[in-house]
Amino acid sequence: MGATCPVCDQRIETGASRCATCGFPTVLADLGLGPFPVDGEAEAPPDDGPTHSSRATPAAPTPPTHEAELSALIGKAMVGRMELLQPLGREAPDVTSELCQAALSEASGHDSEALSILRSAQSRLERETRRSLERALARLDERRNTLERSGIVVDLGLQIPTSAGGGDLDRPEELVPRLRGAEEHLGRIESDWKGVQGLLEQIDSLRAEADSLGIGLGDVPERIASIHETLSSSGVTEEGLDAVVLEAARVLMMLHDAVPTALDDELGKHSATLGAYPEHHPGLEDAQRKHARASQHLKDGRLTDALQGVLELRRMIASLQPIPAPPPTPPTPEAPPTPNADDVMLNNLLKKARSLAARVRTLPADSERAIDAAARIREATELLRARQLTEADIALTRLMRSLSYPESPP
Repeated sequence: MGATCPVCDQRIETGASRCATCGFPTVLADLGLGPFPVDGEAEAPPDDGPTHSSRATPAAPTPPTHEAELSALIGKAMVGRMELLQPLGREAPDVTSELCQAALSEASGHDSEALSILRSAQSRLERETRRSLERALARLDERRNTLERSGIVVDLGLQIPTSAGGGDLDRPEELVPRLRGAEEHLGRIESDWKGVQGLLEQIDSLRAEADSLGIGLGDVPERIASIHETLSSSGVTEEGLDAVVLEAARVLMMLHDAVPTALDDELGKHSATLGAYPEHHPGLEDAQRKHARASQHLKDGRLTDALQGVLELRRMIASLQPIPAPPPTPPTPEAPPTPNADDVMLNNLLKKARSLAARVRTLPADSERAIDAAARIREATELLRARQLTEADIALTRLMRSLSYPESPP
């Protein structure tokens, strides 16, 4: 592509999509359409090389007509208007086809026809510009009203007209930048509002499941209630919405700290419960798999899945058949009572007294020794009856000694 426009012979900036003077599309320049001769101007004969005659001096370019100059100004203005309205997106008006048609007409030397095309396109561009701005304002109002119906007070602070009848529509170069700023501002508020709703969905879901498991959450329920109360009240400012976003994020972090600890403790208790069942107990294997999955969900940070897993695990453990009772152990025979020490001593002394009495009966009945031994036996017996065991033992010991020695000869 050349560096000059084949229509108006003006320089074209590198990378430009059309001539800044006449609006000629640069893509048509590659077709070799110019330079174009004006009406009545004969095309120069081809150069056959040097001849003996002097080379003809090229003719000076014909100055542009008044229509061509006016067309260039109108085309440049329309290009600037379309670039200004590009932020409106698909609703921005586009007269590129008319610009191309006018450029071709002008290239063919039909300046009046090109000017007529451009003036018609300019009128259409003005009408569509106004309609595009009206639609943009209507969209902006609808977005603002949607937020205000949700209780959010929106203060754009950009002097955006609230109706399509304002004079700002006649000054698009001032209104379009303000519209762009207002849309960006509304976009931030809408993003914060959606963020709050997303946080509250997570918070309410985690809290409901934690309540179903009986997990203590401290002051989290009160803080959640305060957030809902703030949002339900009318007149939440943008600053108040920012504060709600921060508070909701803090509450969600508190839930993410409290719930895993409670779930980990409960899974530990369930592990001990399942470990008490025999190996092939009915339903034990399914409960163990559910326990493993819930533990993995908790380890991966999927709290909702972990909460559901623990709740199902509770039901599965509750439905397990009771652990069979062990076979009865035969009763241990009762050990005989341990005898009292005094009873043992009394028993021994009685045996000793009976043995000595038997020996006494072997003595001659009328002998002095037999009479003395009988008297001692009676004494020991009285002492035993009185449970004076020590004295009875001494008496029986003396009797035993006296019986152990033979009677001395007279």
